[in-house]
This record gives sequence, C-alpha cells and structure tokens, in this order.
Amino acid sequence: MAITATGIGSGLDIKGLVAQMMQIERQPLTRLENRKTQLESQISAFGQVKSAIAELKTALEALGKSETFGAAKAAVPANADFTAVAKAGAAVGTYDISVQQLATQQRVATSATTQFDPSAGGTLGITVGSTTVSLNVASGTTLQQLRDQINNANAGVTATIINNGGVNQLVLSSKETGAANAFTLTGTGALAGLSFSDPNALPTNSSSTLYRVQSAQDAQFTVNGISVTRSSNQISDVIDNVTLTLTGATNTSKTLSVTQDLEPAKNAIKKLADTYNNLMQQIDTLSGYDAEKKRPGALYGDASLRGLRNQLRQVLGQELTGVGAFSRLHDFGVEFDSTGRMKINESKLTDALTNNWRDVASFFAGVGSTEGLSARGAALAENYTKSSGLIDLRVKGLQQSVKLIDKQHEALQDRLARIEEMYLRQFNAMDSIVGQMNATSTYLTQQLARFNNNS
Repeated sequence: MAITATGIGSGLDIKGLVAQMMQIERQPLTRLENRKTQLESQISAFGQVKSAIAELKTALEALGKSETFGAAKAAVPANADFTAVAKAGAAVGTYDISVQQLATQQRVATSATTQFDPSAGGTLGITVGSTTVSLNVASGTTLQQLRDQINNANAGVTATIINNGGVNQLVLSSKETGAANAFTLTGTGALAGLSFSDPNALPTNSSSTLYRVQSAQDAQFTVNGISVTRSSNQISDVIDNVTLTLTGATNTSKTLSVTQDLEPAKNAIKKLADTYNNLMQQIDTLSGYDAEKKRPGALYGDASLRGLRNQLRQVLGQELTGVGAFSRLHDFGVEFDSTGRMKINESKLTDALTNNWRDVASFFAGVGSTEGLSARGAALAENYTKSSGLIDLRVKGLQQSVKLIDKQHEALQDRLARIEEMYLRQFNAMDSIVGQMNATSTYLTQQLARFNNNS
C-alpha cells in the first residue's frame, strides 16, 4: 500500500528538505530579480536626469526672450487719476499726467414712469458710425424679447432691463467708449418712440419716452503738457511700452515714474545657475560612488552622463563672438567655482545689467544670424530630452532588457515549479519505500520474537 503523506514512512521533513533544495535552485531567479531592480533604478535615474535637463533648457530659453531684459516698473502716486503698467523697453523717466475727462459710453433709457411696450411690433434701425443694423420686431414681442433681439444683433449696442421699483426700463448702451461709438436709433410702429438722430438732443427728463442717461465722449488728458484725446480709458500708444488706465478726472497733475527693473533678468540668470547646479549634482550623485555609504550611484560610471557634463561645460563656458560687448558668462558676473558649479557675482551682474543690459541680452539671444548662448544651450539640452533623443534611446534599451528578464523570469519559474514537483515525487517515492521496509522489518521482528517464545 502506497504512503501518500510526505514524511510518514521515513519520518523525514520532506517539505523542509525540498524547500532548502529549492532555495539553491532559485538562486538564478534571485539574480534575475536583482538585475531587473538594477535596470529599473537606472530607468528612474535617467528620468531624474531628463527632468533636470528640461529645467535647464527652460531656464536657457527664458534668457533668450526679449521681455526678460530691459524690464521697467511704473510708480504712480496713490491719489492719481490713473494707474500705469510698464513693459520691457519702456523709456526710463518721469511723466506729468493730468486727466480732464474720462471716456464714456453712450447710454439711453426708456421712461422711468411709463413702461415701454413693443408688443405691436415694428422695425428698429441701430446706427453706429456708418453702419446700420435693422431689426424686424414681430407683433407680440415682449420687452425682454426685444432686449434679447438687440443683444443678438451684434449692432455695437447692448440692452439691459432695470426694474426701478415701479416699471421695467430698457437701457441701451454703446459697447465701446468714445465719441466715435455713439449710436442713433430709427424706429417704426411701436418702436417709433425710440427714434433719435442726435444723441445730445435727447431730453434728460426721466419721464420722457426715451431720455439721455450719459453721452459718449473721449478721454482727454495731458502728458508733460501735451493734450491727448483717446476713445478708451486704457491707453497703450501714448508712452512707448507703458499702458495707462484712466480712473478719474480731477484735472490734477501727478507724476508717473518709470524706472529700470533688474529683477526679471537677475532672477532668470539665477535660475540658470540653480538649474545647472542641480543637474550637475544629479550627475555626480547618480554616476558617482558614495564612499560613506560604500554604494555606487544607479548610473555609476555611465559614459553618457560624462559626455553630457563635458558638453554642457563646453557650451556654457565657450567664448561667443559677434553678440555684443560680452563674450563669456564671467564677463557679467556668472562664474564657475573650483567644483564646476555656477555662482553669481552679484555686484558685477548688477553693474552689467544697470549700464549695459542690452549686451547681456544679446549674449543670450544672439544678434542677427549669430546664435546666442540661449539657443546653443537649449539645442544641446534638446538632443537629450527630445523624443528618441539620447536619454530616450538609453531608456528604451533598458526597458527592452527588463522585458527580456521578465520572459526569462517566467520561463525559469515554470522550470523551478517542475523541479520542485520532481523533488517531491522522488522524496515521496523514497518515503514510500522506506515505509514499506520499516513495515517489513517490524513484521520480521515480531515473527522472530514469536518463534523464540514458542521455542
């Protein structure tokens, strides 16, 4: 009779024995798993490097933009009739500004005492400048429907309804401020009462069928004594690269001060140093050896990182010609220390930006067909970060290796399962034989003892 419970016949811990033997058999599987972990660490490390390169590329590209350099800031007294925003290129100086009149929209309203009724229908012509839009107002049209029809006509006029507590008033306003955007109305039928050809001739009495609430007018102001008229209260074409927003009209002169703003350029250059130093730190950590922890980086000794470091140092440290007064970074205070990290000489940089910012800008942006440092550095970074770039190719190779290991792992697991099954089968067969031999030995011992007793 076969013994199926492992270890019963021999008394051995067969499962334990097989488990110990399988630990030895699984050593190749462990090596595969360790190798996969190493490859995945390398993939992750290249992702970190790619991200750091992308940040450096963004910093370099920012330095090639015109708005980074020559920034200006505007200062306006708190009680001025205007606000101001200065952009890059605004001329440094002071401007005495007084506002005599704000630009306004034309606004008319129906009677405040008798609600206007358009239900009998008719036509309404809306004229702004030389353009007239005609509306056919059907019989049965409500005041709300007339409002919506005017708004949907895109005629340069907007309509609203305001309930004054007694009646609903239809209020018509020009969409834009300024005298040129004034409108006239020509109505027939139930809308004849809305007709007028001269906005300024409308009555101001609110009990009139239609009355003038506000006239369209241009803004009037002076800049350094020069009279200026504009149709809007937001003006960007009077002082180069300065946008004025008129807020009041007290005819009181206040001084706008436009000064140079060095912070955007300084911050952009500091960002270059920060992102470069971060990338160098990533490279040193991932490709180097930690003596204290006695552990190599995930990309220890990687040749591509050495190449990246050398190329960056070459591009960022090179001498440029034909881009202005500055030919190297250190000419305006961006220096490299003994460890190869970027550092900023604050006083030197401030002096260069204060007195010669255009040449600093040209160094980065280039002049004409001559590329500046921004484009050259960004092009190098692009070679590493673009799809199918140098890092992507490395990562794809590592990913293929991971896939191959996964296939080998699966095949090895199947093989180990068969080996374990074989060991269990062999040990169980041995256990059965030993059990039978033990049973025979017990039987013979019993027979001999009985024979001796009979004797």
